[in-house]
Parts: sequence; structure tokens; C-alpha cells
Amino acid sequence: MPIIKDQEGETEIFLDENNILHVKYINLPKGDVSLKIADMAISEIKRLVRESGRKQVNVLVDTRLNKRQYRFFSSKERRKAGEIVRMEELKNWAVVGDNLLMKVAANFIATSAKKNLRWFADEKEAYEWLLSLREH
Repeated sequence: MPIIKDQEGETEIFLDENNILHVKYINLPKGDVSLKIADMAISEIKRLVRESGRKQVNVLVDTRLNKRQYRFFSSKERRKAGEIVRMEELKNWAVVGDNLLMKVAANFIATSAKKNLRWFADEKEAYEWLLSLREH
């Protein structure tokens, strides 16, 4: 599974057999490192979707392993997050975690981008929800 890593930041991204994109924030740094990792993630997401032969995939984001989850995001980081959420390749979003700051920001960005996003405490429940949304 590809891990995008730079200095202190680390994010795992892979596309599974059900064409669900998994994003696990293992360590989300602050500032320019975060923006650099986000740019690398965008490139990796586009590559994975292109190689899958699909136009869009659903996304499962796991924020529970992020050691730096209780912090505010800069305006540049919020804009970059919005860029990722608005990607045409990414359709429905299931986010696993309990970070209130991240939840408020993600819900705001998803609503403005007109994306279907739901929060879950349990990864299995999140995955099953995404499976129920698949086009057959």
C-alpha cells in the first residue's frame, strides 16, 4: 500500500478490490509539509483512479491514527482540503474519527462542494455504507 511520507507527515492511500479509495492519516503535520503531502496525495489519487478505469470512486478516510488531530488548520490548508474534496474523481465520502474540529471543517467543505459525506465511529459501518452506494 502506498504511503506518502515527507519529514514528519505520513498518509496511506490505496484503492481496494471494490474500488473504494482508502485514506489513512497516520500523522498529519502542520503548514507547508501538510500542503506538500496533500499535493502528493492528489497525484496519487488521480493515478489510482485512472488505473482503475473508473471515472469516480468512493472514499473512506480514517482520521483516528492522526497524532496531531487537535489543532486548527490554516487558510491554505483549508483551501487545499477543499481542492481534494471537490475532485471530480471522488464521489461519496465516509470519514471515521471523532475530531470535532475536523468534522466541522469537513462538513462545511463537503456541503459547499455538494459532496455526500458522512461521519462514522466504526470503520466497518463506514465501509458498508460506501458499498451500499456502489453502482452495479
